[in-house]
Amino acid sequence: MASIYDDPRYAGLSDEDKTSLTKQQLQQQYGGMGAASLSDFQTLLGRLENSKIRQKEASDRSARPNIYAQGLAQMMSNF
Repeated sequence: MASIYDDPRYAGLSDEDKTSLTKQQLQQQYGGMGAASLSDFQTLLGRLENSKIRQKEASDRSARPNIYAQGLAQMMSNF
């Protein structure tokens, strides 16, 4: 793909506009995530991370009685 920086048709554009056009061309040619898709992905990723944190906390809470019981059993075995 030819660069629009070298194309005389785009000679009057600012560098910012040329960069924007280059990004659009690359996205059209190679695909990619649009702003909406990226936002959706980040939302879903955040939900997944929060879910994993809640699962870990629940796992830790359910393991506490076993930890207490093991500690108590260890103390009782000392007598």
